Amino acid sequence: MLKSDNGSEFAGKVMDRWAYENGIGIDFSRPGKPTDNAAVESFNGRFRQECLAVADGLQSSQTSLCTGVVNTG
Repeated sequence: MLKSDNGSEFAGKVMDRWAYENGIGIDFSRPGKPTDNAAVESFNGRFRQECLAVADGLQSSQTSLCTGVVNTG
């Protein structure tokens, strides 16, 4: 059983066909009820924060590389 929200990335025909062909049922949470799957919602929130922190760090590194060039001429 695959638990999912009703996001367009999971409620599409391709996902539905894949699940059917592989004998996997999909259990959609009720719209507007993230507490139906609180553990996953919590993980998604932490994962998103970590990804944004990494992206921010990469952006800061690129900025410092670009601004760290010293003109010796």
